[in-house]
Amino acid sequence: MNITEGFLALERLLSEVPIHINGPYKINNDTVAVEAGYPRGAIKKYNPTHELLIKNISEHYGKKFKSNDKYQKKLIEAKDKIKILQSEINAALSREALYIKYMLELEAALRKVGNVTPIR
Repeated sequence: MNITEGFLALERLLSEVPIHINGPYKINNDTVAVEAGYPRGAIKKYNPTHELLIKNISEHYGKKFKSNDKYQKKLIEAKDKIKILQSEINAALSREALYIKYMLELEAALRKVGNVTPIR
């Protein structure tokens, strides 16, 4: 495990902007490991390179955080808005198709009359 990724993950968790963790969470070794992109249990107590990271985690151990709920709400609102806009685009495209069809029918009817010269 890259120790700098562990520290960056801990900082993201403490600032309440996690990337990999969804939902409420507590600060512990496993949560930091998962946020860093590693499996649970990747931070080992007996590994001397993890000592400083474990010390920093233990300072904040057990703190509870609500995950990025405000970001989840914004994401849901944005997805809903996208769905509405897509339906509006589809309705506009179908109207355009009907107008084109109607215009082609009118042009064909004018050609049948025969007194209209096409300009193209």
